[in-house]
Amino acid sequence: WREQNTLRDFVFNLDFKGGAAGFFGTSSKVSFTERSVNKSSENTYRVSGNMTLAAYIMGVRVSTIEYRYFEDLDQEAGIVYQKFTEENGNYFTIRIIR
Repeated sequence: WREQNTLRDFVFNLDFKGGAAGFFGTSSKVSFTERSVNKSSENTYRVSGNMTLAAYIMGVRVSTIEYRYFEDLDQEAGIVYQKFTEENGNYFTIRIIR
């Protein structure tokens, strides 16, 4: 993947089996699309793209959130930083401290 400019899209589903969320048939579908990879320093790569998170209750979509994201991956440590930004500018970050 380090030698490629683009990465293929992928989708996965989350199903909640227990508790109130499981009782109501809560699930989510997460899609990562338009992913690209660039070398940002000697040992670090940046993967960026779009992420869509759709939430369902009893099979009915109740919420969809779309993010533009990037994540920095260190060759030795793995993911070290992530930033997810909504279209309106709201964002959250994750920094991995080892």
